[in-house]
Amino acid sequence: MLGHGPLESREECNGSGRVMMRYGRLIAGVAVMVAAIVMTPGSAWCDQGSTAPPSQAQPGTAPLTGPPPPVLLEPRQIDLGYANPSRIATGVIKLRNTSSRPLTIGRVQPTCKCTTPELSSMTIPPGQTVEMKAGVDLRGSLGKISKTINVFVNGYSQPVQVKIVGEMGYAVRCTPAEFRSDVSAQGNLELEAMDGKPFRVLRVNGLAPSIISQSPAGADKAIRWTVAYDLTVNSPMLDYYIIETDHPDAPVLDPRVLGGELAAIEGRFFTSKLLFGRHNTNIGILRAGESVEIDVGMVRADRTKPMTWEIRVPDLSIELVSLEVDPKDPQWEKAVVRVTSAAERDAPLVGAIVVRQEDLQARMFITGRLMPARTGGGAAEGGAEKP
Repeated sequence: MLGHGPLESREECNGSGRVMMRYGRLIAGVAVMVAAIVMTPGSAWCDQGSTAPPSQAQPGTAPLTGPPPPVLLEPRQIDLGYANPSRIATGVIKLRNTSSRPLTIGRVQPTCKCTTPELSSMTIPPGQTVEMKAGVDLRGSLGKISKTINVFVNGYSQPVQVKIVGEMGYAVRCTPAEFRSDVSAQGNLELEAMDGKPFRVLRVNGLAPSIISQSPAGADKAIRWTVAYDLTVNSPMLDYYIIETDHPDAPVLDPRVLGGELAAIEGRFFTSKLLFGRHNTNIGILRAGESVEIDVGMVRADRTKPMTWEIRVPDLSIELVSLEVDPKDPQWEKAVVRVTSAAERDAPLVGAIVVRQEDLQARMFITGRLMPARTGGGAAEGGAEKP
């Protein structure tokens, strides 16, 4: 039987007080092994694509009064539909000028760093349209999403609000996509193949699944499964609950576990002086001897000090591949790291990638499934993230 070892905690000082850091759980109680590299500033960088935060993008403080701009949205919002969280989701909308004079767009301000808008023109002729493309980088997230892009037109204090809606989910949808440990420690998860391909549930949090129902009933593989979860068994304080399937496009599902204690820990953890732009990365299946590259946006208040990268999973190593300033938002940088496995075991993965800079540190969870090295040829399994 596979399981996770005990929770490892450590107190770190981040300059503003004591912070309790919680790292990933380890398989079968194996001790923590840390692979680290030291990075100094000056490496190559590449673009993540974003808009400056509100403090810089909106210098004025005028109240939002007066009529809205004469702009019609076609369609009324950007609907991403059911989007794969392994990729950046994109959508398109048109802004139509319903007035008899040209309109000039002064600035475009998303409410979230994860959203990247691009306009085909900053001027809308009378009766004409401009196209806005929006990319939403919520890789690693599951569930319903709702974002807003504020488009400010010169001469109007009220912005045009472009809503973005959708759902992030793998080829197998997991419902609920997140649940709270302080509300219900036991419950059911609904698993459904959105592409209609039957699949099997292999393990739930490292253990044989407790099947409640399936459709069709009695078959080896099914389109829909209902399985039980129990947060009191096999490490009750997991940040992610790992479900493994044999679906080729959804080998690992990772609904997030929330709770009062978790929220308090997370709230004390984050600091604007050193911060990752993502909470989690699902790498799918990673075999011994193979690697996966992961990109993540990050903020560093001081770029003159060296950083140390660590991965808190036994038999996994990490190295920095590249680091570049975001030309669209110089406050942000994009790091690409390579994670390599030497783990000759078949086990669920819940761990953490940690970057340190003196007394500061930022953390991003890493989830997936570890497997032994291949005995023959064959293509890599699905499920890993793609930019």
